[in-house]
Amino acid sequence: MRIELSRPRRRLITLTPLIDVVFILLVFFMLASNFLDWRVIELDLAKSTQGTSPRVNRPWVIRVEHNGRVALNDQQLNLQRLKERVRALLQSNPEQSFIIQPASNSVAQATVDVLDQLGAAGATRISLAR
Repeated sequence: MRIELSRPRRRLITLTPLIDVVFILLVFFMLASNFLDWRVIELDLAKSTQGTSPRVNRPWVIRVEHNGRVALNDQQLNLQRLKERVRALLQSNPEQSFIIQPASNSVAQATVDVLDQLGAAGATRISLAR
């Protein structure tokens, strides 16, 4: 009588667990990602206007405080009032320029909110200052 020993079968490596892990990572990163609408904010650098215009157009300074408050030429305003005031200024002088001066410890989002309000009011000559 002859007894044959069975050889151990060689296991095949399957790719199913690897595909599962990759799929789970893909789903995780898709859900964890932030799909924001990034917008470009165009700013003009302050240029010297000496000798180019007979009318001197002084820019209005908008200060953004550390607590999110906004001041237009040292007059405290909220964002809606700022928009109305800028729109009125632009009706009297469409070439009016504005300088946004954020405080050193202010939140960047407050500055972006001011930029949005100026854009909504129709301001095109906007500069940022330190």
